Amino acid sequence: MDSVTQTIVNYIEQTDVTNREDLLAVARIAFLDYLASLVPAESECAVQDLARFIGPKSDKALYYGFASHYLDFDDAQANLAGHFSTVLYSALLAVLEPMDTWHEFFRAYIIGAELEGIIGSLINPAHRTQGWHSTGTVGVIGAAAAIGALRGLHGESL
Repeated sequence: MDSVTQTIVNYIEQTDVTNREDLLAVARIAFLDYLASLVPAESECAVQDLARFIGPKSDKALYYGFASHYLDFDDAQANLAGHFSTVLYSALLAVLEPMDTWHEFFRAYIIGAELEGIIGSLINPAHRTQGWHSTGTVGVIGAAAAIGALRGLHGESL
């Protein structure tokens, strides 16, 4: 494993939200923001067209991501210069299992959001001024980290 990947894995494995009700509260507010962006968009023609195109059992993350960002009401983060909740919650909802707890769900979100913010602070503003949008570039790294954290992956598996 290269040193950058090892640094990211270490960060994910060492993140502890025990006694961090402040972070969990922010994650819950971000989820409400996410839902407030997703639900109204579901009546939009383009969102309904996508749902018909991909089918009911296909790419849930694509559908949730498109719909939650469609009206552009979703949150943004300055370091990332992008919209992290639309990527993270869409990915997490797509893999959510009935046995997953809300605490695990929000912990995974926090890990993904914090990682995206760290990476965003390292690459921006150059990343943005070169024409890249961090939602699509850094978002996938954050989503992979969040899903790995939710699934309890460690080391090479993560």
